[in-house]
Amino acid sequence: MKTASPTGSYLVSLPDGTTEEYDGRVSSFWCNKQLLLQLSSHKRVQDFQVSSSQRLADRLKGKQQAKRVKVAIPGCPDVAGAVAKEDDGLFWLYCYASWPDLMIFITISGPSESIVVNGWASKAVKSIEKKFAT
Repeated sequence: MKTASPTGSYLVSLPDGTTEEYDGRVSSFWCNKQLLLQLSSHKRVQDFQVSSSQRLADRLKGKQQAKRVKVAIPGCPDVAGAVAKEDDGLFWLYCYASWPDLMIFITISGPSESIVVNGWASKAVKSIEKKFAT
């Protein structure tokens, strides 16, 4: 296993051999061509954090086939996730993880729901650990 810190605000554990690409605000990781993990985050310095459930509801508007799934990230007080099959046949996990001062938007895409929900990328998501103090 190796550890990545896409923004300096959090850590994520990834399998050895994972390819990484950073494109502005989005960090992409893949081990094979079947599964892609993408992370983007925003550090909040003022005002209140929008809940993960509200962010997810806004993201899922128009996606009637999306179904909520439980995503657990130890130490994260507010997590919401859903799986949807898109028109291109790919399955997507959309997930928001929120602390009072940090929000991470997580997507995993792959050819089947079971790979998206149970593959290496889902295990990496469960390893996310916030680095800075609130």
